[in-house]
Amino acid sequence: MSKRKTPSKKSTNTAIVNLDKLDAPPAHLSDRAKAVWIELGQRFVDAGIVAPQDAPAFSILCQSYAAWSELIELARADGPVVRLNGVPSQNPFLMRADKEAARTVSLLRECAGTPVSRARAEPTPGAWDGFGHGLTVRRKTRDGWT
Repeated sequence: MSKRKTPSKKSTNTAIVNLDKLDAPPAHLSDRAKAVWIELGQRFVDAGIVAPQDAPAFSILCQSYAAWSELIELARADGPVVRLNGVPSQNPFLMRADKEAARTVSLLRECAGTPVSRARAEPTPGAWDGFGHGLTVRRKTRDGWT
């Protein structure tokens, strides 16, 4: 029996294709998420840190951010502590907002949307991050940075 070669886990794509403009928001997004798509998406395009294949993850990021902002508004209306069956408890909207915030930050890290994740990016000619620097996202692997 011959041994099969296992494919290399090393990424061959080290650069992200820069977009000139973002596509229209997907129809399945809420109105609030579509507004996030347009505003945040343009910032990511200007920074050169979004590629066409990022659309599914980016749409989840937009929906998560929109859900977080809506949950914060609902929690603000009732306050941080509510009475459930006569017992003071943390507002359930606030608990759910915390989960959405964690998901949003996690997705922002994946999309180079946080300061730390941008620090792991290297300059790319032709891209702009809003501060005069081009960016290409790099990933840390077992063999080093790609």
